[in-house]
Amino acid sequence: MRVVVIGTGLAGLTSTALLSKAGHDVTALEQHEQIGGVTASLERGGYRWDWGQMLVPDFGPAEPARQILEELGVSDEVHAVAGYRENYFPDFRIQHPPECLRVYWQKDHFKKLFPEDAAGLDRYYEIYDRIHDVSSLLGGKGLTAKLRLWGKLLPIVRKKAWSAQQLMDSCFSGKELQAVFTAILADYVASPKVFPGLLIPVINAEGQCDERVPLQYGRHERRQSWTYIENGMGAIVNALAGAARARGADIRTGEAVTGVRVEAGRVAGVTTSSGAEYGADVVVASGGARELSEGLVGREHLPADFLQTHVAPLFTTESVFMLHLGVDCDPSIPQAVSDLCYHYLTHDIDESVRMCQDGVYHEGNDGKQARGREDPGRDAQGLTRDSHQVATATEHGTRPRVLRLTRVAVWCTQETGGRRCAPS
Repeated sequence: MRVVVIGTGLAGLTSTALLSKAGHDVTALEQHEQIGGVTASLERGGYRWDWGQMLVPDFGPAEPARQILEELGVSDEVHAVAGYRENYFPDFRIQHPPECLRVYWQKDHFKKLFPEDAAGLDRYYEIYDRIHDVSSLLGGKGLTAKLRLWGKLLPIVRKKAWSAQQLMDSCFSGKELQAVFTAILADYVASPKVFPGLLIPVINAEGQCDERVPLQYGRHERRQSWTYIENGMGAIVNALAGAARARGADIRTGEAVTGVRVEAGRVAGVTTSSGAEYGADVVVASGGARELSEGLVGREHLPADFLQTHVAPLFTTESVFMLHLGVDCDPSIPQAVSDLCYHYLTHDIDESVRMCQDGVYHEGNDGKQARGREDPGRDAQGLTRDSHQVATATEHGTRPRVLRLTRVAVWCTQETGGRRCAPS
């Protein structure tokens, strides 16, 4: 069977590798000159960066992503490293404790900071546990798994249409505590008033803030692990691409797909920006569902109920602008910082997002209009441990320090060969 895969992000490369392994004739087309999508690497002057700080799920033992790598025979090429993130706000911090005191140590911490919202925290974490239980049960087979899924889902199904702001208002009275759970929306340039509410617990998994929190506890379903990838996300990209090419897949860059050909109600192939045509029995698209359906395929070729049910409700977010700087610094200077640190200078996430979308920027220090996030990067146990592949030939031979400037957030990373660097 002839297959064309549109896009070479992790989903596209995984599809390419697995379909090639199954014996199909697969061609993957990437519009950019480099494969990887948002997990591609940027290289300049001997430095290499990920496009974003990637704390990723499911690469632990027996987890889905790890199982795929094992099936493809490239698991040994991708090493997951435990890590965590911390959040800093103008008047309080959420820091990694010296010891993991209990599963819900963050909830206990917030109750001390915001006693007026103690009951709301209990409500939020009940929803949190249900959402993560549902995520673990999705795709389960058999009647028992389905009954357990519905048992977890029914108490929160009425909240399905809630926005993030509605969820926050139902639990917390003050903007400070609301910001704890919605500040990450700065990454998406998405207002809490429109972002899906039940996704808030998903993007604020406890394991992201403390890698020592057990993945299995109480009567809950097993949680997913969150890790960094040693040497950056490019390690996964290269492993998947290598597995695909070893089985005969053709991966082509600089080929933007401009249309999907449909003949007699069936896909027949694709055309690209270079004027090339690729015949196909199957076309796999790994992203941009609305662009695919309405642009590349065409609404006339798709059922109206499909467009209404699956395409129209799609929620999309904005991209951010990043500035990457490579800095040679002395790795002998230690700094006690977390693997990934977010600094927010405001509690009003909705206002910051609105200003961003309106193109209003400034460097103010009043904590209201200034939006910031400083990411001191990953330590010696992080992505660059024992790796010289991202180093440059400098006096100290250290990893790059990265400064990323975005519309809503500013953050820095420092990656060194042996220790963290002190900020300059």
